[in-house]
Amino acid sequence: MLPNNNYILPSSSDNVKMIESATNYVMRFLTRKFPSLFGLAEECCQPESHNPLNKTKVIALEILDIDESRKDDNITILEAFQKDLNKTDSNNVPIVGDQLTCKNIRGAKRLRLTEDNPIHKLAWAKESPGDFHFIWECLGVALESLWGSGKFAGSLSHLKEAIHRSVLKLSPLYKV
Repeated sequence: MLPNNNYILPSSSDNVKMIESATNYVMRFLTRKFPSLFGLAEECCQPESHNPLNKTKVIALEILDIDESRKDDNITILEAFQKDLNKTDSNNVPIVGDQLTCKNIRGAKRLRLTEDNPIHKLAWAKESPGDFHFIWECLGVALESLWGSGKFAGSLSHLKEAIHRSVLKLSPLYKV
């Protein structure tokens, strides 16, 4: 059974809160950046709320020499993670990975659905896809645009060749 829209879509009070928060953020930004608007800060902006945040703990697993594409091996990885955390309760633990990692964790959890104990059922593992491949591609594009070969239009190397500066000479004022 699919959940109704109340579970998925923001309510009208949520919309009002989001609009107020966005407006407040923009006004605080403008009054900080533009001196002519400094006087408006007290009139229109609510003070920033400083909600206490729990410190995030990042734990990396030791390298296990197993095949991550097999569901049984993913269960072994999650059990090793469970041991590293000394996990004895069923509190959620977010596990960030790429899309295949999330798929593998869901498959491992499906294999353990019949377990009685929530820890053995792997109910504590909450998979979340990270932007690893996106960030990797962004870094690759930045690298190519700055230090790529002259074949890549728009790279600094291409522009250097376009203005016939294939050999860069250091200024005599620049000493290494």
